[in-house]
Amino acid sequence: MVAKNPADPAWMEDQISNHVLTPVKNENLVVLSQIRYGAGSGAGPVEIGLAIVEVVEDTDETPAMLAADFFDDESLIVVYRVKNHTYLSCIPYDDLEYLNVPYNPGAIASCEALTQGALEECRAGNITAQRVEITRRRALSGRGGDVGLAVNGRPNRRVVCLLDGTGTRLESFDLGEEEEME
Repeated sequence: MVAKNPADPAWMEDQISNHVLTPVKNENLVVLSQIRYGAGSGAGPVEIGLAIVEVVEDTDETPAMLAADFFDDESLIVVYRVKNHTYLSCIPYDDLEYLNVPYNPGAIASCEALTQGALEECRAGNITAQRVEITRRRALSGRGGDVGLAVNGRPNRRVVCLLDGTGTRLESFDLGEEEEME
């Protein structure tokens, strides 16, 4: 596999792309996939880019991912738990190096299979996860279980909404006010 950056304009020319973000529940990993198709050709993917992100804090504790979503062209919003506390943070993804994965229609049946295969290769030591350190975070009110996440990263509308797993508690944050992050 050759390291390549799919954000390179030459890589995107005349192509349609699908971006998939998969937080690995209860681990500190996030998998990003970029699948590029030839524009209008109806052909299968011409190239697949994969990046595995290891999210770390400057503490001894390992974050456990609950949810993640693309916020804008440069950053992701992640919701994670450390011990019994839940946090929201914004991490960069625009500088990641993506691995070029050959497309094999018989071997890759779905995005889920692609993600699972990447995680197996990472755990076997064949793919190295890229460390991204959380530098600022926002503590969330006490919540257990899963969370639902909706984001809007447009300028002047940088909002994140979280819904608890029971569907009874909603929190929303205006991330245009960055000073509230720890």
